[in-house]
Amino acid sequence: MLSKAAALAAALMALVGTLTFPPAAEGQAQEASLSAKLVGFPAFVGPEGSLTISLEITNKGSRPLEGLRAAVAVHEGTVTRSQLKGSFSGRLGPLLGSDTIAIEERVPQGETATVSITEPLSEITFFRSAAADRSYPVRITVRTDRAAAAPIDTQMNFFSAPPTIPLSLALVIPLYSPPAYSDGRRPNVITSGAIERAVLEGGRLTRVVHAIERNPATALTLAPSPLLLSTLTDMSNGYARATTKDGMRRVPATDPSALGASRLLERLRALSTRPNISIISYPYSGAFLPALVKAELSASAQAQIVDGAARVRNILGASPRAGWVLPTLGVLDERTVVELQRSGSSRLILYPSSFKAKPQALTVARVVKVRSRTAGDVSALIADPGLAAHLETQGISAVQQRQRLLADSATTMLERPGQSRGVVIVTPPLWAPEQALADDLLDAARKVPWLKSATVEVMMDGLPPPPKVDPLGDLASSDTIIALAGRPPGDDYFVALRSARRSIDEYADLSPPSSRAAALEERLRMAESNDWMKSASSVERGRRVALGITSSVNGEFSKIRAPAAQTITLTSRTGKIPLSVGSALDYPVDVVVRLNSDKLRFPDLDASGRIRIEELTSPNQTIEVRTIAEATGTFPLQVVIETPNRIGIARSRLRVRSTAYNIVGVAITGGAAAFLLAWWIAGIARRRLPA
Repeated sequence: MLSKAAALAAALMALVGTLTFPPAAEGQAQEASLSAKLVGFPAFVGPEGSLTISLEITNKGSRPLEGLRAAVAVHEGTVTRSQLKGSFSGRLGPLLGSDTIAIEERVPQGETATVSITEPLSEITFFRSAAADRSYPVRITVRTDRAAAAPIDTQMNFFSAPPTIPLSLALVIPLYSPPAYSDGRRPNVITSGAIERAVLEGGRLTRVVHAIERNPATALTLAPSPLLLSTLTDMSNGYARATTKDGMRRVPATDPSALGASRLLERLRALSTRPNISIISYPYSGAFLPALVKAELSASAQAQIVDGAARVRNILGASPRAGWVLPTLGVLDERTVVELQRSGSSRLILYPSSFKAKPQALTVARVVKVRSRTAGDVSALIADPGLAAHLETQGISAVQQRQRLLADSATTMLERPGQSRGVVIVTPPLWAPEQALADDLLDAARKVPWLKSATVEVMMDGLPPPPKVDPLGDLASSDTIIALAGRPPGDDYFVALRSARRSIDEYADLSPPSSRAAALEERLRMAESNDWMKSASSVERGRRVALGITSSVNGEFSKIRAPAAQTITLTSRTGKIPLSVGSALDYPVDVVVRLNSDKLRFPDLDASGRIRIEELTSPNQTIEVRTIAEATGTFPLQVVIETPNRIGIARSRLRVRSTAYNIVGVAITGGAAAFLLAWWIAGIARRRLPA
């Protein structure tokens, strides 16, 4: 609280500020002719420091701007986060002091100039004494005698000395891009230019990576999307790009976007080896795991993590931290947690919306023991969505965004300055910061005195353990969690996913090259992305990606042919039937031939009437099957080509003609003929004997 004298001084300063800039009708009318943007401001100041402010002033009027002045007003420091939030809306509180600083620069008509002003804190009476460590709202107003720019509000973070126990900060950065392949008929054709723009110099992803590289001493946690890494790998070698409808052009490896993808991969590989950077798992394609589990696709939910970790390891050469997972949207339900446990996940990063209880304690990170009724408990860190929201604030400069986040973290620390606490900030998956914001934020995370950057595992190990009976351990219901992702897709989308899953399993039964099966698995992981679930049209594109998998497998099966219809003649009771199985595949596969006939026996077949062909190759392979005819005549023989697990691929119907005599019939006929011959001879003999 201010003393009466200080309050009186503040009131007088406010009056002086009013008299300094009297309202002028002409100036009010020309307000739009002058604009100012904050482009430089200290992350924090001490008692002997100064406010060095950089402003970008634009002259939109019809004459040069001269006689510029900037009024800098410092208001009473905020004590709580709710009070700080009010200052973001213009409720700055009582004035502590102000000063007007002349700007020497002249800004010509239609041009923009960057100017700097400095205000030593010693010139503000309040800060000459023992001012409290706080975040102080600051308002900056640029004017001339004829025009005034809109006021600029920001926060000055004041610390007289470094705090004894700084606030631990775990900054988690997902590296993500939506699926770039959306044409189910042409799965290897990139249809989106977003990834191409993101990898160019100055693009969204390169800005983030550049900031990480420039701040090697800042501890960070990265959650790279395996699908992004896979797409970058594809682009690096040159790629097919969709143009007009059904059109396509080949982008060479020397194209700027291909080179950008290659360079970005190399930079990520280098970053993954830094000792203060931790890599954790992120769902393969940003899939919303609870929706997959509810749709009876639990195996897919597990594969999003397990296959994703393997992909990261293969491409970056660094394995994600064992057990750590950042789920899409930061939410999970109990069923999904159980499925992730089965895949080895034991440490999670979750938002408060995952939990039934949401007390105020969730504003800072703490270790939560997530309860499960069917499996062991897992540990989770709770991320702070309020702090992360500052990274997406619209309508203010990058410097103002940074200062809001820093002020929020400072206020959080000062609420309980003697306790060891921390905060987790998860940047948005599609974070597209200005380069200045990314650079300054990572720099400030290491330099400001009230923060200490840490990876998530270091933070979890340094925080107090959860209580034995954790009141925050119960997760929200599945319906509540799934509703957080918006309106779920219709059943036809998940039917297509399940059909694609079955098709891949059937195809894998042929033992094709591992790269072929892996490509289909990757397409399925991509079809499961949450990005398809944002609108009816995008859901349909995702469904077509899934249907394209089934179509591709059916296309491969169609290249395997059963023997052509023909008539085979057996001239003896036993013989061999030649069967020619065709293949138009450019790789070997394992198939099984099943034979069905009522009049033939096949001693070389197993009990179910099948014989295996290993490594069937193009154009065909002929096998000879030993046969025993049990009758004479012509009868059908059904030939079915299957996978080893009895999935039908192709079939044909042959005719077998047997001309061999039946042995039993021949014996009976021969015996009867012999008897008749003997009887006839005996009769002749009796007639020739003398009476």
